[in-house]
Amino acid sequence: MRALTFTFFLLALLLDLGIAKAWADSGEWTQDQRVNAQNFIDAVVAHNEAAQILNNGGAGSLMSLMTAEEEKSLIAKLQEAYEHANAVRDDVLDKIHPDLKHYWKDKFTEGLRLELSNLSGKGDVVAEVKGSALLDEFGDWLQANGAQIHIPK
Repeated sequence: MRALTFTFFLLALLLDLGIAKAWADSGEWTQDQRVNAQNFIDAVVAHNEAAQILNNGGAGSLMSLMTAEEEKSLIAKLQEAYEHANAVRDDVLDKIHPDLKHYWKDKFTEGLRLELSNLSGKGDVVAEVKGSALLDEFGDWLQANGAQIHIPK
């Protein structure tokens, strides 16, 4: 969760304050799509909160220094992010950004799944490392393309 934390924090802040550079014309979105787009925002926010828990744990990414309560909170936030990420429909991802669907599903959602596979007791450290790398790739893409994200008010 290296620079991804800052990227997610910045995007969450922009979305939360409603000042993303390029808002979509509200007439192009159905009410159902607007409601579903909230899952995108909620996933980003939950992941950012997970990163904050991890970073506040004392040693960056060393979970061995986290309390059991912090670890439980971290897993819960990652699970929340994963559930919201899976709830975003393809048509909504396409409206948010034309290239988002690939990065959202193959990098962000899959990265969360892989990280959770280790943290939820399966002990798959290789999966967690791969998941973290996928999340970093998503963060890089998001940092480069975040100004083109379109979400209705």
